[in-house]
Amino acid sequence: LYLLPIPSQYNLLHDVQPSRSVFDPPTTFLAILGLIGYAGVAVAMAVRNRLLSFCLLWPLINLVVESSVLPLELIYEHRMYLPMFGLALATAYIAGRLLLRQPVASWAVVMGTVVVALSVSTFIRNTVWRDTLTLWTDVIQKSPRLPRPLVNRGGAYANQSEWLLAINDYERATDIYPMFDMAWVGRGIARLNTGNPERAIEDFTKAGQRAITSDVLTSCYRQRAIAYSQIGNITQAIEDYKRAIAYDPQDVVSRFNLANAYRKQSLHEEALVEYEECIRRRPDLSGPYNNLAALLTEKKRDIGRAIELASEACSRTDWKDWNTIDTLAAAYAAAGRFAEAAKFQGQAATVAPSSESLRLRRRQEIYAAQANKTP
Repeated sequence: LYLLPIPSQYNLLHDVQPSRSVFDPPTTFLAILGLIGYAGVAVAMAVRNRLLSFCLLWPLINLVVESSVLPLELIYEHRMYLPMFGLALATAYIAGRLLLRQPVASWAVVMGTVVVALSVSTFIRNTVWRDTLTLWTDVIQKSPRLPRPLVNRGGAYANQSEWLLAINDYERATDIYPMFDMAWVGRGIARLNTGNPERAIEDFTKAGQRAITSDVLTSCYRQRAIAYSQIGNITQAIEDYKRAIAYDPQDVVSRFNLANAYRKQSLHEEALVEYEECIRRRPDLSGPYNNLAALLTEKKRDIGRAIELASEACSRTDWKDWNTIDTLAAAYAAAGRFAEAAKFQGQAATVAPSSESLRLRRRQEIYAAQANKTP
């Protein structure tokens, strides 16, 4: 890439056959000989030209840590940024020595050609980098045997809700490398969004069997719990949410969903504990405030705090979420303060979608009627 920087050679991930022994593949032995010869030339040159010797040795010195026995990516171009300084300095030095004897016009032609060539190359490459889909499609075309570009493009399709295209890429990735846990997670999420929770559960289970990091395991169990919830198996969903939290206690999404699942199962004390924990860990979220307020209102427990919690939820949503305002109205009604309940119920109906507005207006009328009866 340094000697021949043409766009057709550019890639974000390179498909390189790993060496299994010194002679498998044969290019391994040739590469070893090439590196030994390169280092030998660099050392021998120290007698005649110490600057060029330094420039040639610079990449080897800088790569000695990252290109050794450490289990890093086989090729990652950003590791060449600093090592390339030596090659760049050597190129400039050699070019200067050659061109110093030439007329200024020759300098202008050479430099102009280099600038134009690299500018055109940059323009062409920018057409690939214009968005995520074009970038990963380019990588897939150049490295069709790598699973990661397929997973990344699948994620890009998922971000655009192109779920069937995402599923296709995730399936191709698992065909290439069945141990790629994130491919199974991604396909499971895509299947959830296409209304196929049963198949999604299968994918999340396979991902969990292959995953070794806590973040992937957390995602596996959280998403599988969502899938179980969709098919009505709340008991299993609760168990999976617990597993997700065990791997990541900071996973407030799983904790909030767990509280909601407890509430569906009428496990109110457990739900109260989880809602409180969500508020403690993420006081910026409105959902835990709202649902805890709703639960306290339903159970007629500490209505004063329910009003405070619902008010906080409304404040955190800038009074634009009809659900939180509806919860506040219900809390005021439970406290017997029907005038405030009618007021906030009307506000909820104002910001609610048309499908909900009529129902909320009727409830407002009930609260208003109760307010008129209250002395």
